Amino acid sequence: MSDEAAFLTLPLTATGELEPEAGSISGVFGGLPEILEETLGIILDSGIKVSAPKMASFSKDELVSAIDAESTCLIHTSFTKGIEGDTLFLAKKETAKAFVEVVLGAPIDGDDEDLSEDSLDAYLELVNQIYGKVNLSFSEASGSTVSTGPFTLFDRESQDLADVVPDGNSFCAELGVSVAEKFDAAFLFIYSDTSVEQLAAAGDASSEFSLDDIIAEAQAENAATAGPPPPAPAPTVTAEMDDRMKAIMDMEMPVRVRFGGTQMYIRELLQLGAGSIIELNKSVDTPVDLVVNEDLVIARGEVVVVDSNFAIRITEVKSKAERIKGLG
Repeated sequence: MSDEAAFLTLPLTATGELEPEAGSISGVFGGLPEILEETLGIILDSGIKVSAPKMASFSKDELVSAIDAESTCLIHTSFTKGIEGDTLFLAKKETAKAFVEVVLGAPIDGDDEDLSEDSLDAYLELVNQIYGKVNLSFSEASGSTVSTGPFTLFDRESQDLADVVPDGNSFCAELGVSVAEKFDAAFLFIYSDTSVEQLAAAGDASSEFSLDDIIAEAQAENAATAGPPPPAPAPTVTAEMDDRMKAIMDMEMPVRVRFGGTQMYIRELLQLGAGSIIELNKSVDTPVDLVVNEDLVIARGEVVVVDSNFAIRITEVKSKAERIKGLG
């Protein structure tokens, strides 16, 4: 990349080549344009092109002096699971406004660059979708679920920029975004060095063993039990394999029951009110899905009530080998 970050008001000089621990996060952003093109294209209902990222490491002082808070819409959040640290998402106010106008399908009234409450809600939903895809990529890179907390808009009237920019050096990634026949803009992601280092460490830890061996072992065991019994019992797992299985068993995973889904424009979401009805893509007699790992269906079942709580009675479930492979 060049030694200038085109998004920022002042030219910045990188503090040096990316540190080795930035390999995991830079790899994620290297594969992000295609993912965001698909996601944003659906949300905006418009053709979109995301350029290859420009990445560098900058100090806190450099960032504070270079970010023009008056013309920038800056969103802040912290990681709540998987890794720790802070992240910032920046766009020019005119960019945020242009995106909201595309989402809502109508111009925003008034000349004020600051977004109204309704417009800000639409923009934050857009940011939420973007971070959902980024965090999913982080989860795949680290081998465990990575998630962020609520988004907060930086208020230049009541906050100091130095209070939200992470201490030390930060990883920065700038992505150019072009919406067909509407506008060209850029997004800037900033991640604290704490997040980058922990993502790298988690990625290294998850790469120490592969699930392929465990899957093969499970398949071999299934094949052995399906045929005639062997003449003499043989161990099915080594001590090392047993340790790997134990490591997997100790991992926590969020489990969700999915009744169904649908696609809605953000403009439709903003129009929802008490009494609104949203039709899902499943009939009432269709089994509900038991979902892990964001979108992996491992079982299906029927909804029941246990001690006044909703529960699910499993009616069909994938094999252990399929579940293990999917969790990898």
